[in-house]
Amino acid sequence: MARSIHAIDLLEWFVGMPSEVFSWSTRRVHTGIESEDTATASLRFPSGALGTIEGSTAVWPGWQRRLEICGEHGSIALEDDDITHWSFRELRPGDDGVRATKDTGALGSGASAPNSISYVGHQRQIQDLMDALHEGRAPALDGREGRKAVVLVRALYASAERGASVNLAGGRDGEHAAFLADNTSRLVEEWTRSRQWGLDRSPPPECVDACPRRY
Repeated sequence: MARSIHAIDLLEWFVGMPSEVFSWSTRRVHTGIESEDTATASLRFPSGALGTIEGSTAVWPGWQRRLEICGEHGSIALEDDDITHWSFRELRPGDDGVRATKDTGALGSGASAPNSISYVGHQRQIQDLMDALHEGRAPALDGREGRKAVVLVRALYASAERGASVNLAGGRDGEHAAFLADNTSRLVEEWTRSRQWGLDRSPPPECVDACPRRY
């Protein structure tokens, strides 16, 4: 899931945070790594809509990142940064212009060749941050917005580890708050242990207020 976090971030930005997730993960091919190389997840959204996530570094040759949003009135498919399918029950004048828009040359997922990932996305984000500082405005995407994808991915990992669904409904209430607290405690423990090993690490951002200050 960590390798799919940008696609997961984009999914959450389009359709919002799911209310419940169930995930499976496995290591099938890259047995020398510590994390999974294949994962899937089922999502339930507050509206009742359902979704799925599939991510793998164990398949050949590796396809482009693909995001699909399908509903009773139309469907959209996005591959990397190009809209490859745009079809709605009711046609509108701007539809042809949307279908004709291509942006493949700007960015890429690097699915088949990680060294081909473009720096343009990072450049745009850093430029917006610099412009926000000079203009005295909030950046287009702040830390709170970026944190949503991290919360979702951590929920997926927690579900795979527990073999049970994780409820994200209610923001910081209920199980979501308990889930964040449990993971914060684990991060504090891991960070403290790394300090004992003499590793020079800063506290994880999720637990910066909870980590010991003796460093």
